[in-house]
Amino acid sequence: MACEWIGWCALKPEAQAAWVQAVGSVLALFIAVCVPLYLHARAKEAEARKETLRARGFALFILPDAEEMLRTFRRANYVARGEDGDEPDSKAAADVLIIPPKIQERVTQLHDLGDSAAKLQRAIAKGLEAKERLDYEHFYHSQGGEYYDPVEQTVEDLPKPEEASGVLRDAVNLAEEAIKEMRAMFN
Repeated sequence: MACEWIGWCALKPEAQAAWVQAVGSVLALFIAVCVPLYLHARAKEAEARKETLRARGFALFILPDAEEMLRTFRRANYVARGEDGDEPDSKAAADVLIIPPKIQERVTQLHDLGDSAAKLQRAIAKGLEAKERLDYEHFYHSQGGEYYDPVEQTVEDLPKPEEASGVLRDAVNLAEEAIKEMRAMFN
C-alpha cells in the first residue's frame, strides 16, 4: 500500500486509531439508520401485499352480489322510466330496488376492498336514496298529492316528490365503476 498517497503511514498510531474509530462510528451510525429503514420498508411492502390479497379475496366474495345489485339498479331505472314497455311505475321500481343480503351483511367490511370500497358504498347509499324517493313518489300519487290529518281533520298538500331518476343513474354509474375496479384487481 502506498503510504505517501494517503498519508496513513505518516500518522502516529494514536491518530490512526482515532481515524479508524471515527470512520467506524460513522459507518455504525449509517448502519443504525439504514437497517431499520430497510426493515420498515420491507414490513410496509409485506403489509401492502397482505392488504392486496385481502382486498382480492373480499372482491371475489362480494363481486357476484355487486353485479346483482347493479342489475337491480338498472332494472329499477328501466321500470321507473317506463322503458320496460309499461308505464313508468315508481312502486314497482321501488320494489325492485333491493340491496343483496350478502352486501347488507358485509357493509361494515366493504373498506377491505380498498379504493373501490368508496364507490360501492356510495352506490349503495344512492340506491337507498332512490328507493326512498320512489316510495315517496308512489305515496304522493296514491294520495293525490294530499294528506288528510285525522287529528286536525284537515287536508294538507304533500310536498312534491324529488326526482329519483338522477339518483338512480348515479347509483348505476357508481356501481359500474366499483365493479370495474374490483375486476381490475385480478388483471
